[in-house]
Amino acid sequence: MIFIQLQKKINIPKRIRLSVAQACAEFSELDDRAFEAMKGNGFQNLAQVLFDAGRSCNNSSIQVQDILPHPTTVRQIKF
Repeated sequence: MIFIQLQKKINIPKRIRLSVAQACAEFSELDDRAFEAMKGNGFQNLAQVLFDAGRSCNNSSIQVQDILPHPTTVRQIKF
């Protein structure tokens, strides 16, 4: 998989940036993870895939629990 970082800056509303920053801080605290984890390629890939999934299903109300796999399912995936 190839990751391409776009150079174009998108104007994201301040309320959304603050909401994301708060959620990242909560993730870090609740799951005892370093805040630096959000800079990793794996986390950013996961965030992008979830974002894209939500965007493609914009006509329905999807809960994140419906998208995230069960840990036993992840163990079965071959990389």
